[in-house]
Amino acid sequence: MKQMPCYLRTVALSLGLGALFTSACDVSLKDPNAASERNKVELATWTSTPGSSTYSYSKCTADSASDLATHICGTRLDGSSNSTAYNWHTNCSGSGCGTVHVAAYYMLTENLGPQTLHVEAFDNASFTNAPVSSLEIAGFDASKPSSTNFEELYLAPGEYYFRAYLTQGTAAPLPYSLQGMELVSDAPIGVWGALSGAQRVLVKSAGAVMDPVVIKIDQLFKKAQAPEDTLAKFRLQITLSDTAASVEKFRNIHILLLKAPDLELVPTYDFTLSSNNLLATGLNTDFVSPSLTPESYYVFAYVDANSNGFVDAGELSGFIQDAGKPSLVLIDKNKTKSLSVSLAPFIKL
Repeated sequence: MKQMPCYLRTVALSLGLGALFTSACDVSLKDPNAASERNKVELATWTSTPGSSTYSYSKCTADSASDLATHICGTRLDGSSNSTAYNWHTNCSGSGCGTVHVAAYYMLTENLGPQTLHVEAFDNASFTNAPVSSLEIAGFDASKPSSTNFEELYLAPGEYYFRAYLTQGTAAPLPYSLQGMELVSDAPIGVWGALSGAQRVLVKSAGAVMDPVVIKIDQLFKKAQAPEDTLAKFRLQITLSDTAASVEKFRNIHILLLKAPDLELVPTYDFTLSSNNLLATGLNTDFVSPSLTPESYYVFAYVDANSNGFVDAGELSGFIQDAGKPSLVLIDKNKTKSLSVSLAPFIKL
């Protein structure tokens, strides 16, 4: 894992599982329901680590002038990552805290580069409201499938649900709902448990042995992205081959895009406009499509005189043709193709 410093966005309340205290300091904790209010908690400098020799703890400052909170940071003592900074937020203090060992595995093949790893514990399976405990590690290597070490989260005895996700920079991810769960958007994420629901973890008192929590960050919960606007469109001029042809008001003109010149096929697209447009403009009108999937199509238009949703014998219709036969039309990305079709009474074969 690349060694990079990190900064706290949340604040440790206390990580002293039976630790001794020597000197006090003030720490401000941001209230997630009122950003302008802060609860002051008296902390101390630890003379020993909270029940293990995993980390060395220290007081650290915010990374921006806008964040006035004072933070408690830590570094690992295993030598392999002793310059990597950690930060915690927890819902307990003193000897009443339980320790949960958590590892988050990045399971994807995409090279995302250095990321900030967030591990969070919630008191509900829907991940609503703020997490009750969290850990952030900057510089997580998401360039290939990899994992954290087994890290420690500190929690008061109770029932919790865990998730982990990756972000870049300091921008807070936005929540979104998936199968009743409030998750984070646009970020690779994993939840401890199955897709159908988060798995409960029971945290006991300090010193109790608990199974580790292993979270696979596999994007199962990644928010779907909006499709790219292709700007692949067509403009169709519709005219009548026989100016004496009769067109009734309030009928639909269907414009079909087909993969083959077979009217029994389900069309890829079926657009409609009112026959009133033809009557208002002297038996000709224009139609401009929305963005389409760039591809080649057969284009067929007809006036649905009996409003049954199908083309029938005698109804005004026509394919875009070349040399008297239906022809494929290529609709290109970022282009609006100009087309024209002349409608004549349909002859059913």
